[in-house]
Amino acid sequence: MNIEIQVYKENKMLSVKDVAELLGMTPTTVRKFINNGELPSRKYSDRITKVRLIDVEIFNNKNINNYNFDYKL
Repeated sequence: MNIEIQVYKENKMLSVKDVAELLGMTPTTVRKFINNGELPSRKYSDRITKVRLIDVEIFNNKNINNYNFDYKL
């Protein structure tokens, strides 16, 4: 994989809403996965939670057979 793409994916932070759109689910469902520890995230405040793009990709690859995601990356 191209190093620049890997670095981008490791540093690109997405909102819960962005993750929900990528995976074809609701923000509530994304928050459920975050709260269960299945999707790593970083909480910046009570209202702002971000997820790294690489973690979304890893989460999707791990769960592709368990859930029917509409992953658009």
